[in-house]
Amino acid sequence: MKFSKALPWLPSLLVLAGCPSEPEPKPPQLDKVSVTCTPTTLEAGQGAQCSASATDQNGQPFTVSSYTWSSGDETLAKVDASGKVATVVVSSGTVAIRASASAGDTTRQGEASLSVTPKPPTVHSTPVTAAETWRAANNPHLVSAALVVDGGATLTLEAGTVVRFAPGAELRVAHGSLRAPGTPEAPILLQAQNGATRGSWNGVVLASKDSASTLEHVTLSGCGPQSAGACLVIRDGAAPVLKDVSVRDSASTGVLVASDGSSFGAGSIRLSVSGSEGPAVRIDANQAGTLPTGGAFTSNKPDAVELTGARVSRTQTWPNPGIAFIVNEELTVGDKTTPAILTLAAGTVVRFGANLGLFVGSTGDIHGGLVLDGTAEAPILLTAHADAPQPGHWRGVHVMTSAAYAGRISHATIEYAGAEPKPDDFTTPGQGNLNLYGNLIQATAFIATDLVVRRSSEPGLVLVDGGGFAAGSARLTSRENGTYPILMQPGNVRTLPPELTFQNNGINALALHDGELYDTQTWPNMGMPYLLRGTMIVGFTTPPTLTLAPGTEIQLAQGAAILIGARGRPGALKAVGTTDAPIRFVPDIPNAPNGHWAGLHFWDATGSRLDHVLVSHGGGESPPYQEDAVYGLGNVNVHRELGKFMTNSTMSKAKECAATRDSGLNDYLEDPSLNNNFADNPIDALCWNTAPR
Repeated sequence: MKFSKALPWLPSLLVLAGCPSEPEPKPPQLDKVSVTCTPTTLEAGQGAQCSASATDQNGQPFTVSSYTWSSGDETLAKVDASGKVATVVVSSGTVAIRASASAGDTTRQGEASLSVTPKPPTVHSTPVTAAETWRAANNPHLVSAALVVDGGATLTLEAGTVVRFAPGAELRVAHGSLRAPGTPEAPILLQAQNGATRGSWNGVVLASKDSASTLEHVTLSGCGPQSAGACLVIRDGAAPVLKDVSVRDSASTGVLVASDGSSFGAGSIRLSVSGSEGPAVRIDANQAGTLPTGGAFTSNKPDAVELTGARVSRTQTWPNPGIAFIVNEELTVGDKTTPAILTLAAGTVVRFGANLGLFVGSTGDIHGGLVLDGTAEAPILLTAHADAPQPGHWRGVHVMTSAAYAGRISHATIEYAGAEPKPDDFTTPGQGNLNLYGNLIQATAFIATDLVVRRSSEPGLVLVDGGGFAAGSARLTSRENGTYPILMQPGNVRTLPPELTFQNNGINALALHDGELYDTQTWPNMGMPYLLRGTMIVGFTTPPTLTLAPGTEIQLAQGAAILIGARGRPGALKAVGTTDAPIRFVPDIPNAPNGHWAGLHFWDATGSRLDHVLVSHGGGESPPYQEDAVYGLGNVNVHRELGKFMTNSTMSKAKECAATRDSGLNDYLEDPSLNNNFADNPIDALCWNTAPR
């Protein structure tokens, strides 16, 4: 009975036991960032203040430690860490200003939109005839027509100034100065109006001699139609100082320096040119040494410094601008009063137009010098101006009789020369990559180290008269040339430097012009023959001796001759070979006929010596002698008494006799004790010379 009375309470207890408790509320979390700006519409150049706030998941304010501000387009507006906005004076449009915040692992960002309307320009349309300053606060400036600075006035552009030019407008400094002292943080911009196409405005012309024009951190863009010639023109003897100047998207040449004494002023540095429809820079060769260095040249047509003018008349150094110089006129280095020396800096590249050359000094009163100052890491290159260069494109380098100023070459390559001289050019006939000239009185001594001459259509090197290499020259390479590695006169052989490399030339011989040898010298065995193309005379008032090293081979062209002690000038030939390394005088072609060349001729040749020598195919038509000479039809022809000067030697395939002697001389050459061999001649004997010539 007691149990039944308790039952009515049981349901309530069960209900109480089964009810869940209320959930704990979630802590506030970052959910949203909102941005507001005042004002939301502003004129270019004006500012605004933006603020940010955050809310949690319940829409309640949420505190964050800080906000990070950013602009969606910094060309329109920039925002600082406090939300302060500065719009760019010369831009307009719509820009998003954003703020982001983080709490724990959560980051949220909000933004507001600002509308920036254009600022009316400050218009300039009248000449500047008194000191005037254009300020950045009045940006943008608009030049509506051709604007001239004249009357000695100075126009100053404040740092950060933006100047726009209407179509056809320009800024010309005729008599006065332009001062544009921009900074890296606030450059000066000179540009086309409303984003017009390149070439829409004429550009800047600096045409005031002795003015104080200076441009620093200035950019010119979109100017330079063909009618203007360039985006930036320097003319009438002007010499402005340009520092960190950039020229972009010219419709013609980037920078033009006229051939009237104009130049870049001293201290100019870091000129950059890009996107020009013409060369990056066009400048007179006599002012190319003023070209600023340290800039960049890209995407120009071509990326090159195009040279004008035909004379370098003052000493200067052409810097290495990182792009090639292009020579479009025949270029002479030298002056009548003060010798002019042209130096090319390490790494410089010079390209020459068709049939043009570089001429240093002259045979007269033009004195000049050339220094190619390359290094192993930055060699100098003189080459053809052509997309697919071919041998014979240009005339090469010609160094004339200016001995004291001839200069030097170090770590350089000269290639693709060999073009024919002009019909009336008798002073520079050489067709080598490098041609060194002298005369009977004055030599041209040129120091060359680590020089490569290659791909000439003719010889790699040409040495004429006294032209040759000075002491200290070394490591000369001549390769892949159309004919000889080197063509020289006999007296130049002594100037050849050590460490010569001759490879893959059309004719593997050291070619010799006809000429006279005045000084004592020794010809080494070069590992390839000497090829005499005419008459060589060994003799002078102070008797020279020519000594040939064992193993030397001299090839002789048709009609060539070697005369020792002729014309009343004594001299001597010492050709002393060995059994294993005889010295050979032989024809320059295979299967040559007897008498292919005119033989060895000895007159006043005391001290001459032939031992272990082979002479063949001599005795042909003799060269023209003077009135006291006679001729012979042998390989060796003796016209004065020399005694037993030839031993252990062979003479073969002469025109007639193995050897000849003049009437009244002894017949020592046939002395059996001398061990000479006369064989395979029409007359294997020593004959008399009886016919005067």
